Amino acid sequence: MSIGSVIAYHRKRLGMTQETLAQQLELSNQAVSKWESGQSLPDILLLPRLADLFDISLDALFERERNTYRAFPWADDDSLHIVLFHGHRPVENHPMAQRCTVNFPGAAKNVSCSLNLCCGDVSGSVKADASVECGNVGGDLNAGSFVECGDVHGNLMAGSYVECGNVGGNVTAGAYVECDNIGGNAAAPMFL
Repeated sequence: MSIGSVIAYHRKRLGMTQETLAQQLELSNQAVSKWESGQSLPDILLLPRLADLFDISLDALFERERNTYRAFPWADDDSLHIVLFHGHRPVENHPMAQRCTVNFPGAAKNVSCSLNLCCGDVSGSVKADASVECGNVGGDLNAGSFVECGDVHGNLMAGSYVECGNVGGNVTAGAYVECDNIGGNAAAPMFL
């Protein structure tokens, strides 16, 4: 992506016209138009002002702040993905996950989380490497630790205990299970 494309992107992101940007930089509309079309480049002394106006770093203006983890293993949809990174590398099943909790108060389509998760209703499925405290789940729920939730319409698996409403499918827990109703089979050392 050229610097002109980056300028056009951030200008539009902020709802600015070429004329508005030109006025703020005390330039002509044609100057901004030429940058964005690739016919010319902004003066080097304008670059810090552009970065400040867009509230980004100079590196971001030149697209030097790159996410080295570009090949995401999930679709670009309405799902919520919460991942723990060590440097630029994603970390799965890390002991730090047991000490970090993500609080997401709203509803979500699907959730995949490498940390403890506290959230509202999820219309799809939930997968967390640690614990899950949530509302109702429309699909399956899989947690590495305990689960405290409302109803689960699919299957539920937990590494520790389960406390929930109704479960439409099977329940598997590493400790005890306390549910209102279970539509499928249940496997756990203890039922309450």
